[in-house]
Amino acid sequence: MVTFRISAAIGVAAFCLGTLIAAQTKTTVSEIVLERTPCFGSCPVYKVTLKPDGTILYQGIRFVPRIGKFTAQIYGFDRIAALVDRFQLNKMKDRYAVTYTDQATTDTTIKTSAGTKTISVYGPSGPDELWAFDKAIDGLVADARNWEKAK
Repeated sequence: MVTFRISAAIGVAAFCLGTLIAAQTKTTVSEIVLERTPCFGSCPVYKVTLKPDGTILYQGIRFVPRIGKFTAQIYGFDRIAALVDRFQLNKMKDRYAVTYTDQATTDTTIKTSAGTKTISVYGPSGPDELWAFDKAIDGLVADARNWEKAK
């Protein structure tokens, strides 16, 4: 009985220590930037920056509903930031590209406690996880309703 309790205590301590270590090794996301560049057609061109406090900084350039610089507040930064580790974005290549022309580029930049990672995707290439990450950001921007013109 004593052996079981000691073993159980050691097991619980190891689990707690492992959880603490895992929590400490997770990156802390301080900024996420998504930028879509022009193509020869009507590709949307804009840049959006997400901050941990829920602030969105948006610059619409062309073929988007909002042209100019705007700000808004959103909920969900923590969920988007959690995808950085879940999708292992820091382990992805820096560039993905198709071999043909007339495509837009999407640059995704993540600033973390470990540094800055930018992944550039030309055309419909790159991992599915990165595509889903970028679409999640687009979803947050589309759901924001409290836009104000930036100064």
